[in-house]
Amino acid sequence: MSKTFIQAELSPELVSLARSFVSQSGQTDLNGLLEEALQDFFKHHASEMPDGKAQANRHEVFQALAAQAEACEKPGWDGYGAVPVTLDAYRVAYRLVEHLPAGIPMPSVGAEPDGHLTLEWYQSPSRVLSVSVGPAGELNYAALLGETSRRTGSEVFQNRVPGDLLQLIHQVLAA
Repeated sequence: MSKTFIQAELSPELVSLARSFVSQSGQTDLNGLLEEALQDFFKHHASEMPDGKAQANRHEVFQALAAQAEACEKPGWDGYGAVPVTLDAYRVAYRLVEHLPAGIPMPSVGAEPDGHLTLEWYQSPSRVLSVSVGPAGELNYAALLGETSRRTGSEVFQNRVPGDLLQLIHQVLAA
């Protein structure tokens, strides 16, 4: 990730935090440092985040994940031949929520016909992030960041929330 990208896409607070981590640690892993800066930002700015429906606590999200997975565990759960949500998809989604930094608003939960679970952060119809969580740890995401800006991508969950997703959560909710 380049310095120009960080400055163009992040708020001044996040750029300052990332620079601070670089100067204090002497490390050069900007992706790792950016993830740390974003986690620190969410911890210290939790009170400034929107109070919308996505502010459910972590325990409620875990309950919603379990209920969604149970409701969608049989083939055709949607009436149109949907693939069942597997225990593996549930476990990955649970671990992803478990690894979200303290202070970050919690997502709403859903399921998809391909058997993946969905985590969604919603600010408005034009500011939303949807993350499809698959049983092998695949995270496919799509974000609307205003009327004309969209981002899509894929990551693999490896027991930490990818920095790109933390950045998108911040961008969706900060407006």
